[in-house]
Amino acid sequence: VAHFDHRLRPESSSEAETVRKLAASYGLPVEIGSMDPPRDRGSSEQLARIERYRFLARVAARRRIRTLAVGHTADDQVETVLMHLLRGAGPPGLRGMLPRTRLDGWMGDIKVPSLFIIRPLLELRRAQTVAHCAAHGLSPLHDPSNRDLRFFRNRLRHELIPQLLVYSPGIEATLLRTAKLMAAETELVDDLVEFNWSSWVREVGPGALSLNRDRLLAAPLALRRAALRRGG
Repeated sequence: VAHFDHRLRPESSSEAETVRKLAASYGLPVEIGSMDPPRDRGSSEQLARIERYRFLARVAARRRIRTLAVGHTADDQVETVLMHLLRGAGPPGLRGMLPRTRLDGWMGDIKVPSLFIIRPLLELRRAQTVAHCAAHGLSPLHDPSNRDLRFFRNRLRHELIPQLLVYSPGIEATLLRTAKLMAAETELVDDLVEFNWSSWVREVGPGALSLNRDRLLAAPLALRRAALRRGG
C-alpha cells in the first residue's frame, strides 16, 4: 500500500496515519510519502498530482513493482471526458482514462519503463463503491476538498453535471459510451501509425527525427496528426 500526503489540509496527516493502521491490520507493507504545500493554491491540484505519481514511481522502482492499482471509478471517467470535451480534445482526450496505461506514456515527465497503472474500479459507479463499503462495515475517509468549487473538476461534479442531467438524464452513460468509442478509434489510429512509422520517419540523431514529407502528406489527416504527436 502506498499513500501520498499532499499536506494541503490540516487533517491530511491523521488520514495518512489511518491508512498506515489499516494496511497494518491487513498485514500489508505500507509506504507514506508527503510534499511541501505550494504557496500558490491555484496550481496545487496539478502539482499534487505530479508529485503523487512521482512518489508512486519511486516506490514501485524500489520494490520492483510493475503495476500500480488506483481507485478511479466510472464517475471519475464521466468527469474526465467532460473536462476534455470542454477544453477541445480529440479522440485521445475523449477516450478518458484507460483500464491499463503505461505510466511514462500518461505522465510524460516520469521515466519509468514497464510500469503500468491499472484502474480495476473504472466500470463501477461511485454509488456502488459506497454501497460495498456500507455492506462490509467499512468507513471511507471523505476529502472535503472534493467540494471546493475553486477546482474545475469539482465545479463539473457539483454544478454542471447535475444541470446536464436535467436536460439529458442519460448524459453520464452517453459520456462513458463516448469514452469507449474514442478508445477504439485511437487504438486503430495508433496501430496504423505504428505500421507506417518506418516509412514516414527515421532517426537521425539523439532526440532528432527526419520526416518523409511526401509520404506523410499522402496519409489521412488523422494519421498525420497522430504521427506528429508521437514524434513530439
